[in-house]
Amino acid sequence: MVMLDHLNANRKDRCMKELTKDEMLNISGGALSGALLTALFKGLNIFTDIGRYFGSAIRRLVDNNLCGY
Repeated sequence: MVMLDHLNANRKDRCMKELTKDEMLNISGGALSGALLTALFKGLNIFTDIGRYFGSAIRRLVDNNLCGY
């Protein structure tokens, strides 16, 4: 058995509940976390940056505006 503890530690006798195994299996968390969303947005930013770099490189090749070494 697992005990759920709420934030109020003074009222543990009224705030704690024993869970059965079936109840524990039915517990579900949030579908999207902040870390997951941040990783997805960073991945999208990487793809847009790569597209921007390739677009600039193609435009510079077509316009013959290359840097001399």
